[in-house]
Amino acid sequence: MNNKILLVHTCMGPTFRNRLISNITHNINSYLLYDNLILTDNLDQFNIFTSYPNIKVKDINTIRKNTPWSIKLEPTPLKTNNESEYANFILNNNFCIPSLFRFSLLEKNIKDYDSIIFLNCDVICTTDQNQYNNILSFLNKYDHDFVIGNHHFNFNSLKSELDIISKKLNFPYSNFNLNSNDGNFFMYCFKNKNKIKDFLKLYNDIVYEVLNNKNKKLYKLGKHSNWKIQSEGIQAIIHTLLNIKVYPNNAILKKSFKINTYPEDRFWNWPTIFKTNNISKKYFIEENKELLKQFYKQKNQQWLYN
Repeated sequence: MNNKILLVHTCMGPTFRNRLISNITHNINSYLLYDNLILTDNLDQFNIFTSYPNIKVKDINTIRKNTPWSIKLEPTPLKTNNESEYANFILNNNFCIPSLFRFSLLEKNIKDYDSIIFLNCDVICTTDQNQYNNILSFLNKYDHDFVIGNHHFNFNSLKSELDIISKKLNFPYSNFNLNSNDGNFFMYCFKNKNKIKDFLKLYNDIVYEVLNNKNKKLYKLGKHSNWKIQSEGIQAIIHTLLNIKVYPNNAILKKSFKINTYPEDRFWNWPTIFKTNNISKKYFIEENKELLKQFYKQKNQQWLYN
């Protein structure tokens, strides 16, 4: 692991693990331009990559073992390879998926990287050598800490939460700038390497305050949709407190990564357009084949199934 940029993949559940494995194996030359850290709940499924020195796989609970409150308050879903069992666990328990990408910052050599790119299982790395070199050159243009993402979100509505956290954690700020990116795909560049530790501590402190201390004034940062915490909102607060600049929709990443959307990977939870089920991805595809084909066409995605 000695490349200049680290890709972080946080991957749990059978359909998501399979998607990540497919993305890497079908684009292996692109992924091998980077170092890769896979945080998962099932190490064995990624044994296919053991021969690659720049693909490291770690158990998500092991890497955060020194943060036991997170394991308790942000539990990972049922560890299983059975799609139906996984879907029913999520549905029957009203389970909220945790956002655990931040624990990758505990890596021993994390300060050695020029940047860290976090991507979910729908994001495919398509980088060639020239594009990779362009990213490295781009990173050298700035002398301040910044984050680039796929979309831009303004969280001015969280001003009171920002003030509460600033006072609670004794973290004053000078500029009011509550901006963040899409939590599914973003790149951090820490010019001040000490901010990596500060970022993780701040993130943990905020999540602890929300989930453990149950500060009612911070309820907006808690459960939303299918997620345990509002990651983008928390990141916006951290960006302000640590003075991390936010640059959305930069072409440098769009040229090197492709963002697809796979409703079939979430076969139990896509009711607005498709017929959902608690059986399997295959059954979802069969029941929604024509709708799914149209969806793929609109997204300019290659149809993958017979």
